[in-house]
Amino acid sequence: DQATVERVLTLMTIGTKVSAKVKEEAAVTVTDEEAAQRAFTYITISKGSDDSALTDEEIQEKKEILAGVAEQVKAGNEMEGAAVEAELTAYPVTYGEGNSDYYAAELISAVDALKEGEVTEVIETDSALYLAQLTSEFDEEATESRKETLKTTKENEYNMAFYEVVEYVQNVKTYLAKSMISKSAEHGAEMLTHVWREANLAQAYLGML
Repeated sequence: DQATVERVLTLMTIGTKVSAKVKEEAAVTVTDEEAAQRAFTYITISKGSDDSALTDEEIQEKKEILAGVAEQVKAGNEMEGAAVEAELTAYPVTYGEGNSDYYAAELISAVDALKEGEVTEVIETDSALYLAQLTSEFDEEATESRKETLKTTKENEYNMAFYEVVEYVQNVKTYLAKSMISKSAEHGAEMLTHVWREANLAQAYLGML
């Protein structure tokens, strides 16, 4: 109906204004510590599965190949080049707090212990073998990109919380009005229960602003 349309348009208008206000004055900040990204290059060899699973002997051979790559890297060669010579592929990646779940926990744990330029031992998990080199303890470009992502997320969370506050406050007003014109004590009590619930929800989201 017309009242619903008007209410939606009002919320959309308020939302647009608050979005601009958030970017301008809400001081949504992300520190280097929050967004810090490290960079590493790694090689992985799958152990396969079922009928294509590597035998223990094959796994040992692969470990020795990775160990040979590690020795070349420790001698000053680039991991990408050493990987190519071993007919493998090296992948340069970045990671940090909140975006490292894509990689095997054992791999991240080993990389976390490295200083820039150092190489892990051959890492074995249930499904694969890994070798990694930490190439940067603080990747500026990746960190700036992560900052923008986190900032956008925070702004979106702020906007969502604002919408929810507006919605619940409107509901409080509606239920209060209904309670005042209730024809029975039972109905009035029911409306006040709704008021209490909506007010608590509004307060919860208000705490996010």
